[in-house]
Amino acid sequence: MNIIFAVQNNDGWDSIISLKYGRAKGFFCYSQETDELTYYSNEENQNAGHGAGINAAQIAINQKASVVITGGSMGPKAFEVLNKANIKMFTQAGEVSVLVAYSNFKDNKYNQVLASDK
Repeated sequence: MNIIFAVQNNDGWDSIISLKYGRAKGFFCYSQETDELTYYSNEENQNAGHGAGINAAQIAINQKASVVITGGSMGPKAFEVLNKANIKMFTQAGEVSVLVAYSNFKDNKYNQVLASDK
């Protein structure tokens, strides 16, 4: 399973989860199968007038993600695209490290979002 984490910085497992999904600085994709953590920049979407959520959702789709985790809410456009791709979304993780967010996810501490919460 591939898990996407929206992040504020590029510090590996110590990166802080972003409160914003579409306008996060970047994303880490963790492959449980290969135990690899890979960074993908999202800087072009940080100041985009429109389409940031859709473009960010496309990154998750391109990485064959099963799960997306963000620190805050999920906008309606990103939610729609991810939902159609059958990617599970977990929001309100807070500004914690990727390592803590992954641990919390494994321990079922997050609730799956079933509708846009923005």
